[in-house]
Amino acid sequence: AADLIEELPDAQGADIIEDLTVEQAAAIVDEMDSDHRVDLLADLDASDAEAILAKMDPEEAQDARELLQHNPDTAGGIMVTEFVVYPQHLTVGDVLSDLHSNAEAYSDYGVQYAYVQSESNTLIGVLRLRDLVLSSNDKPIREIMIVNPISVLDDAPLEELEQAFDRYMFSGLPVISHRGRL
Repeated sequence: AADLIEELPDAQGADIIEDLTVEQAAAIVDEMDSDHRVDLLADLDASDAEAILAKMDPEEAQDARELLQHNPDTAGGIMVTEFVVYPQHLTVGDVLSDLHSNAEAYSDYGVQYAYVQSESNTLIGVLRLRDLVLSSNDKPIREIMIVNPISVLDDAPLEELEQAFDRYMFSGLPVISHRGRL
C-alpha cells in the first residue's frame, strides 16, 4: 500500500489515507520513504497528520516532524532521512561489515554513497561504494573518502539545488544544517 500511495499525486494519496482508520494510515505511512511521507502528511489536515504521527513508530514520527519543519521549496523540504553515515575512525572492513549486516534495512535507502562525520557529527567526507569495494579492509575510511564534499544547506532554495545537480552529475547530494550536520 505504501508503494502504491508513493506513486500517486500527493493530494490523491492524502485523500486515500484520510479514508482509513488512524491505525491503518499510520501503518502505511510508516512504510513510506521519508520524503514521500512528509509530502503526504503536509497535504493532510494538521489534526489528521498529528493523529497518524501519534500512532507511527516513534523514530519515524520524529523524523517526519523534523522534516515537516522545513519549507517544502527548499532542499530540506525534499530531502530524505534514509542515508548511511559512519564515524571517521572506522576502517573499510568496518563499513563493509555494517553494510552486509544491515543489507535488508539499507536495501530501501537507495545507497550510492556513504557519508563520513567528525566526532562533532559534522559532514567531513563522502565514500563512494566503488572505492569501498576496491579497497583493503584494513584501510581507514578517511584515506579513501572524498574530503570536503559538495553539499547543500537545508534552507537552500530548489533552484540552487537544481543548479548543483545540473553542474555535477550526482545521484544525490548531502543536505546539511548551518552547523554542518547531515
